[in-house]
Amino acid sequence: MEKSRQLARGLCPVHLVAHGLQAALEEIIFSFSYHPDIRFEFHGDKGIDFQDNNRATHLYHIAREAINNAVKHSKGSLVGISLTLENKGKSSEQIHMCVHDNGQGIDDLGSTRGIGLQIMEYRAKLIDAQFYIDSGPEGTRIHVLLNRAVSVTKKEMSS
Repeated sequence: MEKSRQLARGLCPVHLVAHGLQAALEEIIFSFSYHPDIRFEFHGDKGIDFQDNNRATHLYHIAREAINNAVKHSKGSLVGISLTLENKGKSSEQIHMCVHDNGQGIDDLGSTRGIGLQIMEYRAKLIDAQFYIDSGPEGTRIHVLLNRAVSVTKKEMSS
């Protein structure tokens, strides 16, 4: 029954629509926290709000698949997601989502492009985002870079 609920949540992440991408990414972390030997963490810059729910949904699914792969294959003790706003010069900002682990890395990245990695890359292309992977003996990092101008607005912080 729980597996069915998780599948339904993954197909239509209601939490994403109701509370935003950051809350949905935190929910992913929480949903994997039953693994006793792995510590999960999330870091997100405040004020990132997606106007385009389609883009946020693709980022959500990329993150979910990347976390799932890290749990299954990395043999690491730490898995995390970060969602940050990066300033690349005059009025050029990007959203950077990174899913990382401290596991064994991917031996031969070129020949082990499984269907999950291919789907993540395809999703990134659909939303005009850059997608790349860094992997080595210190772990794997999956990066998605998305132009902020077409994706988000910075919410005014009310203190």
